[in-house]
Amino acid sequence: PEVYTLHHSRDFSFKLQYYVSDCLGVKYVGYIMAAFSIVDSLVAYISGQLGKKIGHVPIICFGAVLSGFLFLYLLMWKREADELVLFMVPCLFGVADAIWITQMNTVYGILFFTDQEAAFSNFRLWISAGFTITFAYSNAVTMPTKLTVLGALLIGGVLLYVVVEILSRKKSKAEMKTIQ
Repeated sequence: PEVYTLHHSRDFSFKLQYYVSDCLGVKYVGYIMAAFSIVDSLVAYISGQLGKKIGHVPIICFGAVLSGFLFLYLLMWKREADELVLFMVPCLFGVADAIWITQMNTVYGILFFTDQEAAFSNFRLWISAGFTITFAYSNAVTMPTKLTVLGALLIGGVLLYVVVEILSRKKSKAEMKTIQ
């Protein structure tokens, strides 16, 4: 999941520039970025609270499905000046971003309970590396290629997350048997 997360946030600004600037003009970029940020902040709080009640797995699954849907939608969408779509898509990306960041922090806190400082430093390192990598290739590839790369990273990240969950649960069961 961190492989996907590291590219997700930085690449949002390039998506915004590609879709919003061309369709509505530069004057809307600030408004749409503000809407994204407000939704991201609210959902970060809500998903954190919801995670305490239902666990992080269903929330991460929802975030993965939402992200996948958004990538497919943007790949198929014909760019046009539809204000509702151009506000809703970034807001939905805000939902997905908030879910990924809050829930990955939760997963790291659970998996690396005894060494959280190193774990969270590693998490932030990979996010920063993603910003750098995305910036480096941003002008060299087209938006459909970027979306395809992000989709592939999403699939790979989710598959690796499933492996981590399975291994973590097996380890927990083995530890419980040892205690009993």
